[in-house]
Amino acid sequence: MAFTVSGIGANWGTQCSHPLPPDAVVRLLRDNGFQRIKLFDADYDALRAL
Repeated sequence: MAFTVSGIGANWGTQCSHPLPPDAVVRLLRDNGFQRIKLFDADYDALRAL
């Protein structure tokens, strides 16, 4: 059985025991073709990494 989807979502939480640096997350998203993101928190480091 095969399916086609028009998009995929990812959830990156900042409240975790082993957080990834924002620049690494941005690079990971870009390298995997993510073109749009939705921010729920105006974290300075995350915004600067964009």
